[in-house]
Amino acid sequence: SITERMLCITPRPEASLLPTPFFDVMDPKSWFYPILKEGNIRGFIKGYEGEVVTGADGINRTPFRPERFITRAEATTIVVRALAEEDIIDISKVNLTAAPGENWYDPYISIARDIGPYLKKPAEGRQTFLLTPEEARTPDTEITRKEFAIMADRVLLFYDCYNPDRDGDGLL
Repeated sequence: SITERMLCITPRPEASLLPTPFFDVMDPKSWFYPILKEGNIRGFIKGYEGEVVTGADGINRTPFRPERFITRAEATTIVVRALAEEDIIDISKVNLTAAPGENWYDPYISIARDIGPYLKKPAEGRQTFLLTPEEARTPDTEITRKEFAIMADRVLLFYDCYNPDRDGDGLL
């Protein structure tokens, strides 16, 4: 997936094995299965948690809905969770439970507007946002892969796992 590539995440061997955490993604031979499962193992791809189903085996599973488009809010949440899981940002002091009357994604949208305060290693003079103010106003909009790739490109401006000289001093 775009998220895993932008953070240099390679699925571990067990990510290709059953059981699946999603009741609508049951074939480990699907091209996206190990990527999806790795994201779930790491905690940043959770599926639609409000739709949990307990299988005959007693395991709770959520749907992933691979046939659906993803909204800007869903993409933002995945990226923010991935950045936190990979120890790039610290959101441990942020209340990620939406307040009454707010949307479930509001805390993630807020973080995405300015990642700077959450970065473990401050970015020096580089942009530190995932969403522009205009994009943040339309979180329920379904986005294209291009728009998700643009978000990933923004991550590379404050965290580039492909560049071993992260501080630009010429030393690795």
